[in-house]
Amino acid sequence: MYRTNTIRIPITMRSKEPIEELQNEKETPIADEARSAEEHFLAGEPSPGEEPCSDEKEMENLRQQAAEYRDKYLRAMAEMDNYKKRVERRYADETEAERKRLLRAFLAVADNLERALAHTEADGAFAEGVELTYQDLQRLLRQEGVEPLTAVGQPFDPELHEAVAVVPGDDAQAVVVDETQKGYLYRGELLRPAKVVVSQAQDNRR
Repeated sequence: MYRTNTIRIPITMRSKEPIEELQNEKETPIADEARSAEEHFLAGEPSPGEEPCSDEKEMENLRQQAAEYRDKYLRAMAEMDNYKKRVERRYADETEAERKRLLRAFLAVADNLERALAHTEADGAFAEGVELTYQDLQRLLRQEGVEPLTAVGQPFDPELHEAVAVVPGDDAQAVVVDETQKGYLYRGELLRPAKVVVSQAQDNRR
């Protein structure tokens, strides 16, 4: 019988360290690119050398449109607020003008009552009734902010008085000596000027 001889060939094992270093050197640029792409992706930015995708461009357009619509909305709200203020101011002015017109109508009633009192005997039920009505009307006017204007004895003021006659006098300055129609103030402003007779020295008459 034949004997089989086993021949052993020694194999020298190479160290793994050079192989691993070589692999790491080859994989490092790829890993860096991968990490860079991941960072840009998480930040919502395109990777270097990569063109923005159509979705990102569309999103940017939508942001611009949203900013434009917001600006238009704010402008429209400001215009609406200004319009509302103008309408409120005009309504307040018209209401105030109508109130003054109505108060002047009451002043005409007060004038008639004053004339009635001037030509009515002091004693009597009729005179008493007219006096009570006149006092009630004056009370109502005061509640609405209307006050009679004191004119007699005051220097003539063309902004408050309307001269219906001028009589000679000793004062160098024009002075109100009589009143033919009472003047009134409404909340500190002139509601109706007083019609007055003015006394003035001869040398100062125009």
